[in-house]
This record gives sequence, C-alpha cells and structure tokens, in this order.
Amino acid sequence: MNHRQKLVFIAIKSLIQNQEYSEDDLRDSIIRYNILNLIARFSLANDTYLQTEIAKAHLVENTFMKDGQMTRSRKSQKNGFTYEHPVPCSVTCDLIMKDRFNDDAIKEILIKTNIVTILTAAENNLLNQHNLQSKMPKNWCFETDNMFARYEVAGVEIPIKVVRMSGTINR
Repeated sequence: MNHRQKLVFIAIKSLIQNQEYSEDDLRDSIIRYNILNLIARFSLANDTYLQTEIAKAHLVENTFMKDGQMTRSRKSQKNGFTYEHPVPCSVTCDLIMKDRFNDDAIKEILIKTNIVTILTAAENNLLNQHNLQSKMPKNWCFETDNMFARYEVAGVEIPIKVVRMSGTINR
C-alpha cells in the first residue's frame, strides 16, 4: 500500500465506520457513490497496473506509453482503452460492508482486490456482452476463487504484463 492508498484507506474507513450512518444510509445512492469512488481510487492509486498483450500492443502502436510507462490521464474512449477493476468496485463495497467496523478485514479486502487492468475497448466489451460489467460470475467466492473470474467467463486474456503508472488518478 503506497502513501496515496493509505490516505484513501483512511477516507474509506472514516466514511463507512461513521456511527451516524446506518447500513441503509450507506446503501443510499448518494453515499454509496462516494464509497464506490473511494474504492476505485484506492486501486487506481496503485503504482502499477496490469495489461493484456492486446492492450499492450494497442498502447505501443498508438504511442500512449513512454519509456514503458503510462500516464493515467491518457485513458479515454477516443483512445480505445480503459482502466478496469477485475473485481468490480460494487462487489468490493458489498464485501467491505459485511464487516465495516473491522479495519483488518477492510484492509484485506482492499489489498486482495487491489488490481487495475488496462483493457482495449473490444476486451471491455466482452465483459459487457457477458453481463459482467459490475458483478462477478454466479457462485464466485472472494475467499477461494480467482480475482479474474469475470475475465475467464468472458474470454478476456488474464493480464500479466506490468506497466508503471504516473500522473493524477483518472476515473
């Protein structure tokens, strides 16, 4: 966990552990939006992301990478790629809410789901075609199953190529 992630971790805890919020309050779309945004930013603050071979070729071909490093702000639909969380933030949020007053459990969930991948628009569309844009496959288990289970179901390559990231967090 880097310095930015530590700050976001503190922000997540202070929001979801606020005793003035009931569980229903935290499910309200206004509050939940902020929780989801913080969870996304926790992973997006990571110093490295993963990329598929297809995404890497796209980034290199279009000169989005410089000296093997990516700038976070390059992401846009017009550039043909996105930053994607293998475990959707909504799933991570639901896991955290089950044990919202346990700092160690929250940290474990955030660390285990601390993955961002760079996918081409076509790869991302495969997730959408399988209705997996914001959920994990049926019967997926956080404790025992692969964090890339959606990718396996949708036929998206499991990314293993690491790319160093720089710049401000772009969501």
